[in-house]
Amino acid sequence: MLSTLPPELLVKTLSCLDIYGLHTVYLVNRDFAAFIKENESVIYHNAAIYHGFIGPRDLQPKDARKTYPGRWLDNLSGWKDLCRRFLQLEYNWEARGEVPSVHLYSRTGPHTHRFKLDEREGRRFIISTYKGGGLRVTCMVTNTVLFDLDDEYVRFYAHCEYDNDYLIFDRLHPHSLEIWRLESDDWDGIAINSTYKPDQMMLDIASQARDSDLPYPRRGHFAPWALFTPSQPPRAYRFVHPTLLVGSERGQELYLFDAPSASLINTIPLPPSLQINILYVEIGARHAFVCTPHHVLIFSRDWNHDGNADNLHSIFLRFPSPDPELPSSRLSRHNAARLKRLESGSIYKSRYIVCAPEPESPQANSAVSRQPEMLHEFTAVHVSPSGEDFVAINSSGLIYFVRNFERVFRGEASFSDVTLCLELDSPALNLAYEFDRVIVQTLGWGIYVFSLHNDEMPPYNLVKGWNNQINESDDERENSLGFIHPYPSITASSFLQLQTYNRTRLSCLKLTKTGVWMEQIIQPIWRAAFNRNENLDFHPCVVHVSFAPSISHVRVAEEQQ
Repeated sequence: MLSTLPPELLVKTLSCLDIYGLHTVYLVNRDFAAFIKENESVIYHNAAIYHGFIGPRDLQPKDARKTYPGRWLDNLSGWKDLCRRFLQLEYNWEARGEVPSVHLYSRTGPHTHRFKLDEREGRRFIISTYKGGGLRVTCMVTNTVLFDLDDEYVRFYAHCEYDNDYLIFDRLHPHSLEIWRLESDDWDGIAINSTYKPDQMMLDIASQARDSDLPYPRRGHFAPWALFTPSQPPRAYRFVHPTLLVGSERGQELYLFDAPSASLINTIPLPPSLQINILYVEIGARHAFVCTPHHVLIFSRDWNHDGNADNLHSIFLRFPSPDPELPSSRLSRHNAARLKRLESGSIYKSRYIVCAPEPESPQANSAVSRQPEMLHEFTAVHVSPSGEDFVAINSSGLIYFVRNFERVFRGEASFSDVTLCLELDSPALNLAYEFDRVIVQTLGWGIYVFSLHNDEMPPYNLVKGWNNQINESDDERENSLGFIHPYPSITASSFLQLQTYNRTRLSCLKLTKTGVWMEQIIQPIWRAAFNRNENLDFHPCVVHVSFAPSISHVRVAEEQQ
């Protein structure tokens, strides 16, 4: 019997359980319930680490605020309270909890083209570029402009990237990538001595943008760090600290540039026989991804040059690739999973079950095999922080969830073995993938949220008894799961009445732990979700839809326990 173990061993044993298991043990045995209550702090600290709510180095509940900003983690009473708030956050995401709050950042202004976020304490700002040109840094706390570069300097429709204090945007004359660094106490403001040092134009505009009345470092201010001019004009680029991936305009080369050292670390020549038209690029821990009209091409980052670009054929993958043993590819529209809407949900979100595709008949198989190759036109791909999984969307309205694709590189599986293909309502336009969650916007004005749920632990929607305000039958909870390989616990929902200003396409979509960021929400149904002190000026700007639990809601749940 576990109850005969010494307390230290029993605590260690309970540390192997997730929150669902802990709650079950608490309910079924009075002695265990008393033991868990007596050792609540250490047991729920371990549970918070188990679920990834905090890191192993976080020793106090308040340490979580370093990673997850916002008032939703204010006044934590302990580790159990922290776990409760994270579970409430998941309930909110899946339309079984609170109504989301909506915040407008009017000083970001209209006509946003791209924007990036930094929610860390001491940062808390939005970086945006504009369709008519220019760049602006806006404070999330005060909704004021901290720093800006005018539209005569930053070109119209400039893309931008930002991560860990490094800002990157492109310019046309010459076609280069400017790298700016956030002013901080650990940097004296002087650019690194490098082959790729800033040019005089960058230094001049920086001096014009500088507010000399403020002491260094100025919050939200950036200064020139480097200027990268690749041998071939850049077409698409993506920055995940510390590496910038750049795809050339004519699909000839990929460049890997290290931002902190301002140095080119690798150049990957692309096989000329592919005649690649680069639409989008992404960089993972070990691989570079290139979206093209027909495929997502996956290259190893540590490719070594041997003078023959065509030798790359042996070290890159094309996705999707049909399996030779199958009459037709499982990764086509004809074999895609579907979304079926559930009756549960809220006025703000709908919930769905992910349904397996219908089995093909021999006649259908032969008909499919005679169809010409589909032009996928992949519009985006994003990879998980581990570098093991990726998600891709295309203009045909398909979304691909690929799990542990490196097994395909090693010859242990085919793409059909590791991929869930799902059909959406219309062509997919925008994609974000963070924190085990995917959000995608379609041309049919749908904004879908997919929670992938690591199957090594029960999904949050099976944890019962932690929120008495959730009223669902066991069958309904279970029916919200997909049970489809390789994501058996995937859940899906969509925003209702959440459309863009004048029904224009969203140009940018961001996902954080607690919410969704986009530009231009104009729908009366969402007005109730705004803070009471919010200025209801519905002009186009960057908007934050937050699912973070309100403090009052957390207190009510705690009192009802």
